[in-house]
Amino acid sequence: MTGPWREPAQESVGLYPGLVVHDGRVSGSITLGASRLPAWCFRPDWPEWDAYYSDQQETGAPHHGVSRQHLAGFVVDLFELRGEFARLLLVLADAERCDRGRGLRELAWWETKRHRRRVRAQLRRCLAALKEATS
Repeated sequence: MTGPWREPAQESVGLYPGLVVHDGRVSGSITLGASRLPAWCFRPDWPEWDAYYSDQQETGAPHHGVSRQHLAGFVVDLFELRGEFARLLLVLADAERCDRGRGLRELAWWETKRHRRRVRAQLRRCLAALKEATS
């Protein structure tokens, strides 16, 4: 495997209501339902945020089955993770941030030894925490 994708590509539903991960769609990003609209595109600095949701109010139905409140709830739930799992989110987010900071990417973060080591170490801590919790 050369990256965090499943081969063959798989769609994971039911991990979080209304949100989907498909290895072959939008590079395996979390998307709104089975759409190609990634959750990461909803940033505070996204200029079309209000226009996107004003159309929803006119039609009465949320785009792709996910309302603004639902997406905000997902972010809250994501950030509710604690301890080792919160640290894993931070390590992953930092790897992405460093990857983005390089501009034209020669290597993705998972192809960089430093980031692989950091993520792997934190994943081991998460697994150890689960093992200890069930003992």
